[in-house]
Amino acid sequence: MPAFAHAVIVRASLEDAAIKPDTASEVTLVFNSKIETAFCQVSIVDAAGNARKLDFKVGPSSERLIVSLPPLPAGAYAIRYKVLSADGHFTDNVLRFKISANP
Repeated sequence: MPAFAHAVIVRASLEDAAIKPDTASEVTLVFNSKIETAFCQVSIVDAAGNARKLDFKVGPSSERLIVSLPPLPAGAYAIRYKVLSADGHFTDNVLRFKISANP
């Protein structure tokens, strides 16, 4: 079985359904390894570069984060995250997505 030194997203619920404009929602991020949630940081960045910290909770397993998105207008966004894998390596990256006015 391969060993991974960094927590990498293997699936995000953004792939499953469009986010509706002006509606609070949740996004599930699934990583390839367990993560230490006490050291996680997640934020939303809009097209103008404005960032806002997001709340999250642990999913049904320690490889999942459930991120709470506030109501957002139509536009382009990125979820920026920094997580610590259980083996002690930090990973940071962004997931880009768009909210359409007509989902």
